[in-house]
Amino acid sequence: MPMRVNNKTSILIALKRSAALEAIWCLGLHCTGTNEGTDNRMPWIDQVPVKEATGLLKQLFDAAIKRAGRVWRIVHVMSLNPPALRDSIRFYATIMMGQSALTRIQ
Repeated sequence: MPMRVNNKTSILIALKRSAALEAIWCLGLHCTGTNEGTDNRMPWIDQVPVKEATGLLKQLFDAAIKRAGRVWRIVHVMSLNPPALRDSIRFYATIMMGQSALTRIQ
């Protein structure tokens, strides 16, 4: 039997999920200081500048620029691990463009 969810439950789930996502986001990343006395930590992920990319990473960046006119952040943050970036792009393309019983709108 499915759990009944009311607005209060939804809000509590959303708050717990938000806190969990923040914890996961900062896990393993360098979280810098605070913002004017608040607890707004800013994670920083080292990235290879587009102009300094070589080899596989340069190929992936060039393809991204050809495809989208720029290198989007979601692509850029994976620049330290080009094989993971390559596989992520392949996975995304398979999910979005591959054969499926669902239409793209669905």
